Amino acid sequence: MNGARVEGTESRLGVVIRQHRVTRQKIDWLYGAWEDCDESNEKYAKLERRLAAATDAELRARSEVLSFPVNTLEDMVAKAIHLRSLLTEGDDGLDKYELDILLHSLTLPTNTRSRRKK
Repeated sequence: MNGARVEGTESRLGVVIRQHRVTRQKIDWLYGAWEDCDESNEKYAKLERRLAAATDAELRARSEVLSFPVNTLEDMVAKAIHLRSLLTEGDDGLDKYELDILLHSLTLPTNTRSRRKK
């Protein structure tokens, strides 16, 4: 209430971040299983397809995290913590396009800025 989050609820950004983490964990698990599987094993092709689908899902989730608009300081902090954790977990970083999307999502909407000046 009064802009404060009710304990036990999760922000929309929190849901998006959690989904991104889940997709990354799924890729890690599938990659480990795929790597341990012999190419002649019938599971190999199935794991390869599942890994490709999981990679596509992770890219969509990553894009949603990067482009998700930040409207509160709390959301900005949550987003920064998540992105920093990606980098420390060995993510290759952000390309120029992703960085542009991220920076655009961190800017406050024009109507918010005009209210602050008053």
